[in-house]
Amino acid sequence: MKKDADSQHQSQPRSLRGRGPHLLTQLLRRYRCRTGVRLTSFGMVGATGLLVNSLLLAVFTDLVGLHYLFSAIVATQGSSAWNFWLCETWVFRDRETGKSRLPRAIRFLIMNNLALTARGPILIVLTSGLGLHYLISNVVSILLLGLARYILSDRWIWANGHPKSSAPIAYNIHDLLRIQSPVPLPELEYFRVPDNDQAQDMRLAVESPRSQNGEKPETGAGNNSVISYSQVPGPFGFRIQAHLGDTTEVRVSPLLAASPHVLYTNVVEPLLRWMLVRKGYALVHGACIGSG
Repeated sequence: MKKDADSQHQSQPRSLRGRGPHLLTQLLRRYRCRTGVRLTSFGMVGATGLLVNSLLLAVFTDLVGLHYLFSAIVATQGSSAWNFWLCETWVFRDRETGKSRLPRAIRFLIMNNLALTARGPILIVLTSGLGLHYLISNVVSILLLGLARYILSDRWIWANGHPKSSAPIAYNIHDLLRIQSPVPLPELEYFRVPDNDQAQDMRLAVESPRSQNGEKPETGAGNNSVISYSQVPGPFGFRIQAHLGDTTEVRVSPLLAASPHVLYTNVVEPLLRWMLVRKGYALVHGACIGSG
């Protein structure tokens, strides 16, 4: 029994040994920590913008004599310009959006003015209804919408640009599995490789627009090599179709492709587990591994 265990251990690729701490470090550094740092930076920018907004609000309300709601409109434009400059030059300076600065500025201004329409009722309730000072009401309304503004900034205004004409992204998992994807998969970033001219074990593609009009994908009835799932027809649907074989072809809906984490967790990872088992390996969480 011990001999078999030793033999099995020796048959494992050397590249898989002692990788746990290194992989964890890379994952934290490239994904969670990067997101946490960016969110913290965005919060710091928002704090300075809050000071600018409050100052302008006080000036136009107390000195100019405008109603606090009209002052809030003016203050929003000033703080938006301030926040955009800091986000552009600091928070998202490493993003390649594929767009010029003007469209980002317009989107940022639209986002903050739309947020103002939600903040208006909050200001009225807190100030005129509950009797709070308008500056306190202003701070509360801005803080309540802070996370939503970050998500829109990260996913819409400064979203990474991925032109359709760009080459697919290739991943090589210890020479066991090779994956090709039209969108980046952050969980596999450690395994990203520059070349994709080798045979692929899994190839992902985004379905064409014509298949979004409620058209059902192939059901795979009578064909065990096809796995299909469709939920909600149209452009907002969750759809996959996987043709299993030497190269597993996976077609997903555009909305699913726009959410790389959901795509990996719900589609790619389950298929990877199955493909690794066929090769005699298992994909397990690091917390399941111990050494004595």
